[in-house]
Amino acid sequence: EKDRQVSLHPFKRKPRKKLAKNQKLPPRHPGIIQKFVDLALQGENFESRPEKLFQQIFAYVAVRPSAEAGILGDTEKL
Repeated sequence: EKDRQVSLHPFKRKPRKKLAKNQKLPPRHPGIIQKFVDLALQGENFESRPEKLFQQIFAYVAVRPSAEAGILGDTEKL
């Protein structure tokens, strides 16, 4: 209980806006799809998968040294 009172940034709820019946919420980030379309048309690559980076790090740090030390056996048969 004391931790909440001593906190530097006390928790405050955001006010919720009520919508009328059959009314949708407005988009949080308007225009984001157009930005992705523009990037794709320019040939830009927007890779945003962090698991791919983790796999590359793991392969460089653990798998490659293990293969070079012969721990994994014949790597051609993997």
